[in-house]
Amino acid sequence: MQAKRFVGGVDGGGTKTELVLMGEDGSILSVSRFGALNLNSRSEEEADEALCGVVETIRNTAGECSMLCIGAAGASNETLRQKITDKIRRFGYAGPASFVGDQETALFAAHGEAPGAVLIAGTGSICFGRGKNGETARAGGRGYRIDDEGSGYAIGRDILSAVVREYDGRGEQTALSPLVWQQLGSDRPEELIRRLYAKEDALSPAVFAPLLPIAHAQGDHAAAEILDKVVRELFILAKALVDRLSLANGALALAGGILLHMDAVRERLVQKLHAEYPGLTVFSLETPASVGAARMALKEAK
Repeated sequence: MQAKRFVGGVDGGGTKTELVLMGEDGSILSVSRFGALNLNSRSEEEADEALCGVVETIRNTAGECSMLCIGAAGASNETLRQKITDKIRRFGYAGPASFVGDQETALFAAHGEAPGAVLIAGTGSICFGRGKNGETARAGGRGYRIDDEGSGYAIGRDILSAVVREYDGRGEQTALSPLVWQQLGSDRPEELIRRLYAKEDALSPAVFAPLLPIAHAQGDHAAAEILDKVVRELFILAKALVDRLSLANGALALAGGILLHMDAVRERLVQKLHAEYPGLTVFSLETPASVGAARMALKEAK
């Protein structure tokens, strides 16, 4: 009897990795979660742990994996693709595999092969879309060192900037400070800097991003300015893509933790988008990018 076949879809992010195994009929067989998979900003050890978990899950699933689609930041980089390939082979996966950017899996989750765009604001930020003639384009997503405005990393960086400015007497008093010090477990800027710039297990500014809506709800001025900046930058990101691909009467999906979980950001951004593009359909993406990756794998396997 021929072994039952299935495919795998991976969404590798800066905070977690999700694996979806899908049957040939499109049914979801299992969902598994592991640590971060982002070789641009996280350690090799974390990537090894996540990919080892992916491979072990596939090996422990009855049947044959006919295609594994891995979506991750930096997948367009040949060196990173080769690293991931070497790792999954070393861990024992010998089947066919493809590698795409995490924005591609999110786009497929949102629109399949139809025209549309997806705006992602998680640890990083990017807008990616497909036009009516099948052409694709992107805006943003160039990495935290020079880009990723409106992302969790950018929000956290601006929060910490406001906090240290207050500490030095260079900035206004902000409700963000006690929140940051409580989360850090110290009220010493030296400890914050040590953790941020540690050679191993460095603290990411993105972990402080969830503090923004808390301080904003308290009427904090610094938090309000940061939130205004986030909405403004994400609007600019979406506008660049919508205009380039002529999607003013199309559809834009919102994805990533910032847009899905920060209501004030999402609601104000949607208002700005509808004011600029009355015919644009804007919706929150409920289908995980890992499912998009699995559907891409299913398409390639046929």
